[in-house]
Amino acid sequence: MSNLASRTSAAALRSGNEMFRLCAPAVNSFNRVPDESLEPWADVKEVWRGSYRDDGFLVRNDRHFSTVFADSPALLDAAHALRFQVYCLERNFENADEHPDGRETDAYDTNSIQGVLFHRSTCAAIGTVRVILPKGVAKDSFPIMQILRANSLDLSDYVDVTQSIEVSRFAISKEFRLRKLGPLDASMHTRPASSRETDLAFLSLLQFALRESLRRRLVFWTAVMEPKFLRLLARYGISYTTIGPTVEHHGIRQPCYGYIPETLDHVRRMRPDCWEVLTEAGAPWLDCSQSREPAPVSNSGLAIR
Repeated sequence: MSNLASRTSAAALRSGNEMFRLCAPAVNSFNRVPDESLEPWADVKEVWRGSYRDDGFLVRNDRHFSTVFADSPALLDAAHALRFQVYCLERNFENADEHPDGRETDAYDTNSIQGVLFHRSTCAAIGTVRVILPKGVAKDSFPIMQILRANSLDLSDYVDVTQSIEVSRFAISKEFRLRKLGPLDASMHTRPASSRETDLAFLSLLQFALRESLRRRLVFWTAVMEPKFLRLLARYGISYTTIGPTVEHHGIRQPCYGYIPETLDHVRRMRPDCWEVLTEAGAPWLDCSQSREPAPVSNSGLAIR
């Protein structure tokens, strides 16, 4: 086992309400990944910590956050550890006893890509999102399909499954969202400002999901979300179309879908500041005709590039 793998595997699950940590933090209490896992971004670390003009939503997002593709064992491990922290310890959505290694995983990970949200000034891993890719018209492509079938509904009646993804395991550490601002967050002195930073963290995760979807020419988003999360997205100008009634799935949830071109047009009209972040100010990948061929997914759940 490599030194990196040894250090990552050495993390232990703490008892009670204590957080699951990837390694002992030096200057803050957020999750971290070992420094070695950040080697692909070694050349940009100083840029992350550099000075930015505070004259736009996208600029502020780029100053504080980056959601990166989990394309290394350490980054994928960070995503699963964050999922365990949020879904098993904070929300009790999943049973922690079923994940004794402190890593929350399921069968859909083998056909998914995952992003890890970093807080740039600390290089701390604070959030994650999973994009489940389609498997043709297979009935088991997405978790939402099983939930809809229980209500005699078929996802293919609403979207082209072969051009769809399911957004899931969308999580930001509660400790980050409720944190007390420290010296590394000196620019965020007020509660409204801190709330705006959390908004940007959400948008950074959505930016990743959008970019990776369109690069693969997948234009429908599906999800099973809490009604309050749908209301949060509406605040950003992001609207979904509901499918059937709410369901009981670890609490009240609403199956829904969105057609990305229509969604982005609505965001652009209602919240141009959010549109700027989601699309990276209209990046070339917005044009699906310019998108690269979909990247195949290996059994390890990592896209082969």
